[in-house]
Amino acid sequence: MLGGLGMSFYSLKDVPEEIVSPTLSRKIICGDKIMFVVWTVKPGGEVPLHSHPHEQLSYVLQGRAEVTLGDEKRVVGPGDLYHVPFQSNLKHEVKVLGDEPFVEIDIFHPIREDFLKK
Repeated sequence: MLGGLGMSFYSLKDVPEEIVSPTLSRKIICGDKIMFVVWTVKPGGEVPLHSHPHEQLSYVLQGRAEVTLGDEKRVVGPGDLYHVPFQSNLKHEVKVLGDEPFVEIDIFHPIREDFLKK
């Protein structure tokens, strides 16, 4: 994870990659009140059903996935966005489709303290 006071410019190639599971990795840049996360999910992988109180905006860079937001499901691909409202605890999940990695950018507010290394 990168971030903190005094830093204003970043190169994604220099951000350390954290392996979350055998099919899921992330790169994190954190501000004081917002968090930027780039996720890569390998083919056949998923982000399991979960919820949180944080507002989340997600932008798809690469690949295709079925995204479930509450009772709604959609297939998303490059250029698509989805939104998890603030304090909604909306259950959501991502299941990768096809044989290429799924890459998305998530912006969280407030920051996901649970993502920060202890």
